[in-house]
Amino acid sequence: MPLLTIKTTQKLTTIQAGHIIRHASTAIAEMLNKDEAHVMVILHHDQKIVFSGSDQPCAFLELTTLDLIETETKDYSRKLCFLVNRQLAISPARIYIKYTSAEHHLWGPDNIEL
Repeated sequence: MPLLTIKTTQKLTTIQAGHIIRHASTAIAEMLNKDEAHVMVILHHDQKIVFSGSDQPCAFLELTTLDLIETETKDYSRKLCFLVNRQLAISPARIYIKYTSAEHHLWGPDNIEL
């Protein structure tokens, strides 16, 4: 199950947040070629974050998935930055991304290994 966590300084309405997480879920499924039924997106907005010494709008993303293809992270970064820029109006220069490749025996719903 891919998990995308987005933490941002942007303050969002409930409707905006719902739109963003649904759009992100579809984007992650397409990007990783996974069934969207197995994708989870968590959004934390209105966060207090200082990035590069500034509290200007920014975002921290963490993508955790099984079998992360490390040679693809540059392309993933481009796509994720485009998504966040388009949905949250945050410059790609103000987006930081952490990738984690989860071990199969440590990741899955209801203790079921995927």
